[in-house]
Amino acid sequence: MKPAESGTGGREPGGLPITVELVAAQPGASTVLRLPLPQGACVIDALQAGAVQLGIEDPADCAGRVGIFGSLCKLDRVLRDGDRVELYRSLALDAKSARRLRAGRAAEKRRGPGG
Repeated sequence: MKPAESGTGGREPGGLPITVELVAAQPGASTVLRLPLPQGACVIDALQAGAVQLGIEDPADCAGRVGIFGSLCKLDRVLRDGDRVELYRSLALDAKSARRLRAGRAAEKRRGPGG
Protein backbone atom coordinates (compact mmCIF):
# COMPACT_ATOMS: atom_id res chain seq x y z
CA MET A 1 0.00 0.00 0.00
CA LYS A 2 1.36 3.44 -0.92
CA PRO A 3 1.61 5.98 1.95
CA ALA A 4 -0.93 8.28 0.29
CA GLU A 5 -3.43 5.41 0.29
CA SER A 6 -3.03 4.62 3.98
CA GLY A 7 -5.40 7.39 5.03
CA THR A 8 -2.82 8.92 7.40
CA GLY A 9 -1.44 11.48 4.97
CA GLY A 10 1.69 9.42 4.41
CA ARG A 11 2.38 8.95 8.11
CA GLU A 12 2.43 5.45 9.49
CA PRO A 13 1.28 5.34 13.12
CA GLY A 14 3.67 4.04 15.74
CA GLY A 15 7.27 3.08 15.21
CA LEU A 16 10.36 4.72 16.54
CA PRO A 17 10.83 8.44 15.89
CA ILE A 18 13.44 9.52 13.38
CA THR A 19 15.97 12.33 13.70
CA VAL A 20 16.72 14.63 10.79
CA GLU A 21 18.83 17.75 10.38
CA LEU A 22 17.27 20.90 8.97
CA VAL A 23 19.89 23.25 7.55
CA ALA A 24 19.37 26.80 6.30
CA ALA A 25 22.15 28.88 4.78
CA GLN A 26 22.12 32.56 5.64
CA PRO A 27 24.64 35.14 4.46
CA GLY A 28 27.64 34.69 6.74
CA ALA A 29 26.22 31.79 8.76
CA SER A 30 24.27 28.57 8.66
CA THR A 31 21.64 27.27 11.05
CA VAL A 32 21.48 23.56 11.79
CA LEU A 33 18.56 22.09 13.72
CA ARG A 34 18.30 18.46 14.84
CA LEU A 35 14.64 17.52 14.82
CA PRO A 36 12.92 14.42 16.16
CA LEU A 37 10.00 13.53 13.89
CA PRO A 38 7.54 10.64 13.72
CA GLN A 39 8.04 7.77 11.26
CA GLY A 40 6.60 8.73 7.87
CA ALA A 41 7.21 12.46 8.32
CA CYS A 42 7.71 14.46 5.12
CA VAL A 43 9.98 17.36 4.21
CA ILE A 44 7.19 19.84 4.91
CA ASP A 45 6.85 18.41 8.43
CA ALA A 46 10.53 19.18 9.08
CA LEU A 47 10.06 22.70 7.72
CA GLN A 48 7.05 23.23 9.97
CA ALA A 49 8.96 21.91 12.99
CA GLY A 50 11.81 24.38 12.40
CA ALA A 51 9.78 27.28 11.03
CA VAL A 52 10.00 29.51 14.09
CA GLN A 53 13.76 29.09 14.57
CA LEU A 54 14.45 29.69 10.87
CA GLY A 55 11.93 32.49 10.38
CA ILE A 56 9.87 30.58 7.82
CA GLU A 57 6.41 32.13 7.59
CA ASP A 58 4.87 29.53 5.28
CA PRO A 59 6.75 26.25 4.72
CA ALA A 60 4.77 25.68 1.50
CA ASP A 61 6.62 28.68 0.02
CA CYS A 62 9.86 26.65 0.22
CA ALA A 63 8.80 24.40 -2.66
CA GLY A 64 11.50 24.33 -5.33
CA ARG A 65 14.28 25.41 -2.99
CA VAL A 66 14.60 22.49 -0.61
CA GLY A 67 16.63 19.32 -0.94
CA ILE A 68 18.08 16.33 0.84
CA PHE A 69 21.85 15.92 0.80
CA GLY A 70 22.21 18.35 -2.11
CA SER A 71 19.44 16.99 -4.35
CA LEU A 72 16.27 18.98 -4.88
CA CYS A 73 13.14 17.25 -3.65
CA LYS A 74 9.43 17.85 -3.24
CA LEU A 75 7.81 18.83 0.04
CA ASP A 76 5.89 15.54 0.23
CA ARG A 77 9.03 13.36 0.14
CA VAL A 78 9.05 10.97 3.09
CA LEU A 79 12.10 11.39 5.31
CA ARG A 80 14.39 8.68 6.65
CA ASP A 81 16.35 8.67 9.87
CA GLY A 82 19.53 10.72 9.43
CA ASP A 83 18.36 12.73 6.40
CA ARG A 84 19.76 16.25 6.04
CA VAL A 85 17.04 18.60 4.78
CA GLU A 86 18.61 21.66 3.20
CA LEU A 87 16.79 24.93 2.61
CA TYR A 88 18.45 26.78 -0.27
CA ARG A 89 18.45 30.55 -0.53
CA SER A 90 18.28 32.47 -3.77
CA LEU A 91 21.53 33.53 -5.36
CA ALA A 92 22.40 37.16 -4.85
CA LEU A 93 23.96 37.19 -8.32
CA ASP A 94 23.82 34.57 -11.05
CA ALA A 95 27.09 33.05 -12.25
CA LYS A 96 27.12 34.85 -15.61
CA SER A 97 26.69 38.29 -14.03
CA ALA A 98 29.33 37.56 -11.39
CA ARG A 99 31.79 36.54 -14.11
CA ARG A 100 31.15 39.82 -15.99
CA LEU A 101 31.78 41.86 -12.85
CA ARG A 102 35.05 40.04 -12.13
CA ALA A 103 36.19 40.52 -15.74
CA GLY A 104 35.36 44.23 -15.56
CA ARG A 105 37.33 44.68 -12.34
CA ALA A 106 40.30 42.77 -13.77
CA ALA A 107 40.29 45.00 -16.88
CA GLU A 108 40.26 48.13 -14.70
CA LYS A 109 43.25 46.87 -12.72
CA ARG A 110 45.21 46.22 -15.91
CA ARG A 111 44.50 49.75 -17.19
CA GLY A 112 45.63 51.26 -13.91
CA PRO A 113 44.55 54.56 -12.34
CA GLY A 114 43.48 57.30 -14.72
CA GLY A 115 43.43 54.81 -17.47
